[in-house]
Amino acid sequence: DDIRDVITRPAALRDVEVDPGLVEIILTDMGAATDARATLTLLPLVSHALLLTWGTGSGQRMSVDDYVRAGGLTSAVENLADGIVATLSTEERRTARLLFMRMVGLLDDRPIRRPVALAGLTPAERAVARPFVDARVLTASATHLQVSHDAVLRHWPRLADWIEEGREHLRVRDHLGRAARLWIDNGRASAGLIPVDRLPMFAGLG
Repeated sequence: DDIRDVITRPAALRDVEVDPGLVEIILTDMGAATDARATLTLLPLVSHALLLTWGTGSGQRMSVDDYVRAGGLTSAVENLADGIVATLSTEERRTARLLFMRMVGLLDDRPIRRPVALAGLTPAERAVARPFVDARVLTASATHLQVSHDAVLRHWPRLADWIEEGREHLRVRDHLGRAARLWIDNGRASAGLIPVDRLPMFAGLG
């Protein structure tokens, strides 16, 4: 109900009609925003999508067709994130790409969000992350930084391309991470170490 109010009340203040179907499609695009914190991370994207929808239509009514023509939440995420990337230098873009890849993991080969510790970020990474945090593309807690919502993974084509290009790297990193945790849980015993020839990056060599 709160999300419905966020979508419809600003329009009502300007005497703009909102089709009931528009509310439903936005709720669907928001996906698993089931708590207040998740909802807050998506509000800037929803706001941007609504503004695009209003600008596409007559100005007096916002419809599902207007939303689809404007690109919906997909374009809102893409425009917001790519707009930030466009302000970065070449070196900052490389840093941004590496940082986002650190915040993505794979589960059954599907991209998932993966928090990273703020303490492990370099000054350059912190500087690059700041505008993404301000735009709610990333979320920072007292200790961790992460992609704000699954909608960013689903609706930002540039990030999807980065993930696809680095998919093998993600697999290797996740494999080594699981092996390291298992080794630590077993008291760091030498017998628990992975032989070099079984490591993914060395498989098939020699």
